[in-house]
Amino acid sequence: MPRSNHSQLRFGANMQEVPPGFENLPTRSPFITMVGPFYGKRDGDGVIIGVLVEEKHCNTAGNLHGGLLSTLSDIALGNSVGVHLDKSHTGPPEKNGTPAIATVSLSSDFMGTARMGDWVEARASAQKVGGTLAYANVLIYREDEVIAKASGIFRMIAGRPV
Repeated sequence: MPRSNHSQLRFGANMQEVPPGFENLPTRSPFITMVGPFYGKRDGDGVIIGVLVEEKHCNTAGNLHGGLLSTLSDIALGNSVGVHLDKSHTGPPEKNGTPAIATVSLSSDFMGTARMGDWVEARASAQKVGGTLAYANVLIYREDEVIAKASGIFRMIAGRPV
């Protein structure tokens, strides 16, 4: 499916657009580049990370793959911890002294699905950030329906800014 200026996707006669206020989420990760694009925006003390579901995101039944939901959860949870660590943070930690973080645990529950052409967004916030570990939660929506939830534990890697 061809992309038009990274903010629109064409699905037959329909055109889906990234909702207003979302920007392409910067990344240096080859994996995130391959499975994206993802879009993000700040939401108070948290973040909202979204994706327009493409064919490459779907399983053989034509539904959004659980692996993409887990990836979206991990991205949103990590970015919410980053926002907490650096209030000016809008994407992955830059070389500004914000410590790198690594996912220690990711627990996901799937309760709905999405299909190609749907806009799916993860609304995440850090619950507690300590000196070594951080805890965050996320709800993933398709329209007004929660289709997944996840919680994550992250470890700060001292002296290793990204």
